[in-house]
Amino acid sequence: MICSKCKAEFEDSLLYCPQCGQAVQIVPDYNVLDEDIIPSMLKEKEAPSNDENSISSIPKTKSSGKKGLSQSKRRYIFAFVLTLFLVIGIIEGINIYSESYSGLMKRGTSAYSSGNYNQAVAILEKASLKKKTSEVYALLGRAYAAKNDSEAAKSALEQAVSINNSDVDAYRSLLELYAKDEEMDKIASLKKTVKDEKVLLLFDDYVTDSVVFSIKAGNYDTDQQLRLTAPKGLDIYYTTDGNDPTGSYGELYSEPILLKDGTTFVAAVCKSKSGIFGQVTKQKYLISYSAPDAPLVTPDSGSYSMGNVISISTTPGTDIYYTWDNTDPTVNSSHYIEPIPMIEGNHVLSVIAYDPVHKMLSPVVRKNYVLNP
Repeated sequence: MICSKCKAEFEDSLLYCPQCGQAVQIVPDYNVLDEDIIPSMLKEKEAPSNDENSISSIPKTKSSGKKGLSQSKRRYIFAFVLTLFLVIGIIEGINIYSESYSGLMKRGTSAYSSGNYNQAVAILEKASLKKKTSEVYALLGRAYAAKNDSEAAKSALEQAVSINNSDVDAYRSLLELYAKDEEMDKIASLKKTVKDEKVLLLFDDYVTDSVVFSIKAGNYDTDQQLRLTAPKGLDIYYTTDGNDPTGSYGELYSEPILLKDGTTFVAAVCKSKSGIFGQVTKQKYLISYSAPDAPLVTPDSGSYSMGNVISISTTPGTDIYYTWDNTDPTVNSSHYIEPIPMIEGNHVLSVIAYDPVHKMLSPVVRKNYVLNP
């Protein structure tokens, strides 16, 4: 037999096209009663006419020249016609039901269960035009998923949960697709719309929270200790070079991350006990160290007649070095520990501050002292 819709060939015993789901037209397209079956049954021999007697000579009214059908033949014809119309009615009823929402859902479910996903999709799409229910969209979504059409599957399932926000099976199928496509942001957004307790339990297997960073992204002039925390005590995996922490580059977080000079890209993600990763969060940090402030030297340059002591101060955590010969000090020059006496004569005191952690020098400060006792 050939389908009138998609022209596909299939066995004569089937009532529906296995390709497109079109119902087979079983009722013949001609009228059985137009054939010669009934006329042949109705044909009777004509009685010979009575020419010898005139009508007026007939003493009693007689029937027409044809004999009536026997009672058995009339019963046979009636039974035949009644049976024929009954069969036609049954077939038409089957066709009408098969194209109804209930009939399409039954056929779509059967096709899906049999693994005929293309046929199931075709039938269920027709059913969705009849009635928009979570039932039809949920099954349509699973049929699309079986065909590996992820986008169409998610679209159908999203329609299903929007119609019925208590459809646990539809939510479960949708969450599985989101997780498979690593769309954790959609899982988080979907969770915000759910109020049904049974549906909310489905989200326990998925991580919808992000890692919390203790320091905001930005520029800093000193080293920073970055702490990462995760809601519900979930494990945290991170990288400091921008790589995906869900892959082989991810390191299990156990202590604060030290951010030093330069640019650091921190990417972090939560991981559930079932091994499902959440949404990756990324932060960029730039640490640019500042040179120590120039030392403060007292007294100021000038001529002095009596011996004075010279005091030098600078930023805490830095060391001070000095020279008396007008050369630039280095870390190998004299180390300032306490006030130093002024030297007799005309001398230039040169001073620097040194940051031993970042190995940076301050600008040189010079003071010219003339001591004439």
